[in-house]
Amino acid sequence: MLLAQAHRQLSGPDYWVLVSYFVIMLGIGIYFYRFMRGMKDYFTGGNSIPWWLSGVSYWMSSFSAFAFVFYSALSYKYGIFGVTVYWVTVPAALFSLLFFANRWRRARIDSPVEFVETRYGSGLRQLFAWQGIPVKIIDDGLKIVAIGKFISVGLGMDMTQAMVWSSLIMLAYTFMGGLWAVAVTDFVQFVVMMAAVVILFPLAFSEAGGLVHFFQNAPAESLRLTNEKFSGYYIIGLVVMYCLSFSINWSLIQRYYCVPTEKDARKVGWLVVFLNIIGPPLMFLPAMAARSFLGDLSDEAQVYPLMCAKLLPAGMFGLVIAAMFSATMSMLSGDYNVVASVLTNDVYRRLLRPSAAGRELVLVGRIMTLVVGLLSLGIVFVLLGGKGEKQFQNMVTLFS
Repeated sequence: MLLAQAHRQLSGPDYWVLVSYFVIMLGIGIYFYRFMRGMKDYFTGGNSIPWWLSGVSYWMSSFSAFAFVFYSALSYKYGIFGVTVYWVTVPAALFSLLFFANRWRRARIDSPVEFVETRYGSGLRQLFAWQGIPVKIIDDGLKIVAIGKFISVGLGMDMTQAMVWSSLIMLAYTFMGGLWAVAVTDFVQFVVMMAAVVILFPLAFSEAGGLVHFFQNAPAESLRLTNEKFSGYYIIGLVVMYCLSFSINWSLIQRYYCVPTEKDARKVGWLVVFLNIIGPPLMFLPAMAARSFLGDLSDEAQVYPLMCAKLLPAGMFGLVIAAMFSATMSMLSGDYNVVASVLTNDVYRRLLRPSAAGRELVLVGRIMTLVVGLLSLGIVFVLLGGKGEKQFQNMVTLFS
């Protein structure tokens, strides 16, 4: 049902939007290719990335297309609670800003585990590097599966083709342009995603009879910030977990130390706090309104694509698919770059070639980016080969 309804909405304008989007992504990577002269350029943007660009990149790297499926399903089923759950990112971002933003920039590092050796010794630095690399690669493989499923549904494309092409596009611009390409493409993806979200929000509530009318007549339980199944204690537990994650996640903290000054790092944090306040209502409340015009769905996870298929005209549905792709694309490109930075700086330069020059390190960084991206894609085929569904579920459980 989901595949038939979503695919039927795609037309020439939708495909033109998608093709144009992918061409822009690759063009950005090609443009920044010539500016990558040293490892610092490739992995930290030469510490010259503006705070607003880094902040948007941070926010886009903190969630994927899965967020639109999962939190929209919660909003459809429970109401405002779906937004409440995502708002745990607000205290997490604030905690990271107040206690870690300055410190990460002050560390003057080129990779997220480099500072460990200064404080604790080379052994712990290598432990953190080798422990973190496989975890990131496996996690990226799971994200590729998620975006592959979304694109295969939206475009009617074979699952394998969707995963391969989406992975290669992400890998290409990250390989060429380093962190600058990642940050700029994140900003373009942010604009695309917010355009789609801002357009869908009024359309959904208009279909539901208007924003004021909808909330005046909404059931009281749908307006509660918590519910019986997910108590306040559950929310507190999520806040603690997210506080820890936002403060040490490799691809997120990279956005703190790539800016020029500690003041800029704090501005990055404040921008992330602001976006985490205003973003969730815009993204997930339309799913709450969808109950009034989609009726009772057997699978709440279908609500977002079904809502888009019903409300959006030709061309706009392609924009939404591009926006969903953007969310996961941002996470993966950031992961590819930051894992390559650890392999280049903390393994290759630290253990093999301490005297390696700038251009050699850029070349190694690009090779490591390819290795990380291809390994992630390879893990996908291992997980989905043979008894793939069972292997995939086991790997998700193991990773959790």
